[in-house]
Amino acid sequence: MKTRKYAFYSAFGLLTATGLLWLVAHYLLRTSGEFGDVIHPLEPLSLKLHGAAMMYALFTAGAMMPGHAHLHWRNQRNRLPGVLMLAALGLLVLTGWLLYYISTEETHGLIGTIHWVIGLALLGILAWHRTSGLASRAVRRRPDSA
Repeated sequence: MKTRKYAFYSAFGLLTATGLLWLVAHYLLRTSGEFGDVIHPLEPLSLKLHGAAMMYALFTAGAMMPGHAHLHWRNQRNRLPGVLMLAALGLLVLTGWLLYYISTEETHGLIGTIHWVIGLALLGILAWHRTSGLASRAVRRRPDSA
């Protein structure tokens, strides 16, 4: 079980790092050239690494479903942050797919912004899910004081 947890956290750490690297390269490292903005070399590299990390993250998130998510859903523990996490992950998959395969020049900027805003929000949702899960475990382990 711990191996899956470490794989999950490493996958989402890689996704976060590569996503943040893209944000920095895209918004802070571009320069102006003779014919307009010049894309920094880290921008396409970070996207490729982000795509690879995404495949790893989908694999680890899927591995969590049968054990972790199913067990705690059945035990009615930590449901709201878990559902929000799954919803955010689903929206990230959808917007990532839209960015890669469907978006046009007109829609790419909006979909991209939605994607990275949800990605950053997921960090807070993951922290909430983790802390409320630890808190619910602590309550469950406490001996009755009757």
